[in-house]
Amino acid sequence: MRSVGTFSLVNVTSLRRKFRAVRPVLTERSRRVWAASEALAIGHDGIGLVERATGISRSTISRGMRELAAGAAVQPERTRRAGSGRKRAETQDTTTLVSDLDALVEPTASGDPDSRSQNAVRPDTDRS
Repeated sequence: MRSVGTFSLVNVTSLRRKFRAVRPVLTERSRRVWAASEALAIGHDGIGLVERATGISRSTISRGMRELAAGAAVQPERTRRAGSGRKRAETQDTTTLVSDLDALVEPTASGDPDSRSQNAVRPDTDRS
């Protein structure tokens, strides 16, 4: 707890309680923005206090502060900006990826090729 005189400015325990209460409904972006707004409201050492109370990294809180300062709006149904995130492997390796994956699946394996699991057939000598 940080205090000046008799006034308690920030209580890490109360920050932790607030975070636990809202955490289930926060998305990745809203968690970042919430932590940044708390850190800004605290002022000096706000990032460190929010980090200790919530476990959210300093870099994440700092990124949230930059987003708040920029006023960048993200569409409500999106968590990230359009175009961000990992690219599909098929678009990165267009030459051999699909054929290499097909070659890994043995053409004589039994079962439905569209199912998640393909069962191997054991020879009759192994059955008890």
